[in-house]
Amino acid sequence: MPDPLPDPDAVFAQERAFVGRFAGWGVMETPLGKLQKRYVVEAHGVLDGETVVFQEIWRFDDGHVDHLRWRISRTAEGRYEGQEPQLEGVAEGEIDGFGFRWRYTRETPQPDGKTLKLNFDDWFWRIDDHVMVVRGTAGRLGLPFAWRTSPISGRATRRPRPGRGCAQRPPARSP
Repeated sequence: MPDPLPDPDAVFAQERAFVGRFAGWGVMETPLGKLQKRYVVEAHGVLDGETVVFQEIWRFDDGHVDHLRWRISRTAEGRYEGQEPQLEGVAEGEIDGFGFRWRYTRETPQPDGKTLKLNFDDWFWRIDDHVMVVRGTAGRLGLPFAWRTSPISGRATRRPRPGRGCAQRPPARSP
C-alpha cells in the first residue's frame, strides 16, 4: 500500500525535488485528446552550491531523443530562473503550495533532425518525497497544441532500459 500523502500544507521544495535520479513515462495528446507520442524520460539532478544542475534525456516512440541540461537558481522567495543551452531567454519558475510552475521557450529537436521553437508551460505536483506528477503544454506563439502528462518517480526507482525508449510505433499498414 502506498504511503499516506504528505502534509497538505507542505510546500514544493525545488532544491529537494530535483535532486537525485528520476524516471518517468508519459504521453503527449492533441487538444482533443488524441495520442500524439509516447515517451520515457530519465533525469538526474545535483545541488551545486545554491544551484540545481539537472539533466534530462527524453526518448520518444518515433525514435528521436532530446537532452536538456538545466542550471536552476532561486531568484527570490518561491521564484526560480533556469538556463539551458537551447532556451530563448531564461526559464521562469514559481512555487504555488505543493506545485511548481515552469515556463520557457526552447528550440526543440524534431524527428527529421530540424528544430522547432516551442513554448512550454509545465506544472510539477509533489505527491510525496519520491513521486511527482507533471502536466504541461507545448505550443507556438503562446497557443498550446499538445498536452503532456507524466508520473515521475525518484531516487529508488525502476529505470527505463538504458539506450531504449518507448516501444517503437508499429509500421503503418498498407491498405
